[in-house]
Amino acid sequence: MSYIGTSKIGKMFLGGTEISKAYLGDELVYQNKPYDSEVEYLESTGTQWIDTNLSAMNSYIVRCRLMNFDSIESYSCIFGAGVLNPTSYNGFWIYNTYKRLHLFFPSRNYYYNTDDNTIVSNRIYDIELKLQYTHNCIINGISRNLKRRDSASFGTNNIPYTMHLFNMIRAGENIIPFIGRIYNFAVYGLANETLLDLIPVRVGTTGYMYDKVSGTLFGNSGTGDFVLGNDIT
Repeated sequence: MSYIGTSKIGKMFLGGTEISKAYLGDELVYQNKPYDSEVEYLESTGTQWIDTNLSAMNSYIVRCRLMNFDSIESYSCIFGAGVLNPTSYNGFWIYNTYKRLHLFFPSRNYYYNTDDNTIVSNRIYDIELKLQYTHNCIINGISRNLKRRDSASFGTNNIPYTMHLFNMIRAGENIIPFIGRIYNFAVYGLANETLLDLIPVRVGTTGYMYDKVSGTLFGNSGTGDFVLGNDIT
């Protein structure tokens, strides 16, 4: 007779053979994780970022928790991609000078921003926003006013890149780094289907984002190493 059991190190076995997943009906009740521990956050010093492999030509809903640090840079891009001549962006960043969020989506000659002083440094924020022409932005449970900004330099050209986390890839280069911490980061389609559900983890002393949807580890596409938060036990 076969049996299912777990070992002291958290692995699961069926008849003495290790298994990677177990279902109860259609519900996934166990999955062997490809990392050593979840951690509180990943922190970028400005040279670490992650390629999410999501197209920059789609609209997204984002829900995340983050902390922005003081930066000498005018902008800190949390999630995005873009091109120049004419300019087209998709994603969102912090305008550090005025401490506000700027929200973009592709193929439009305008963008939106929140009021000044809605994102200050060294404070944790829970953010929900829609990167689409019907923008919305909720910060710490409060719906924020959004101002439309028309720009003659913005165009409707395609963005042949993928969306990056902790930075923005523009014209083939990562040029607007986010210096801060991300505690979780989830991306949804406009029908609210989950595309990515990222949590920070470590393998040894190396930080990754683990996608709970696909079971994939997303590693650093930049240089150096992410700073890791404490293990979550």
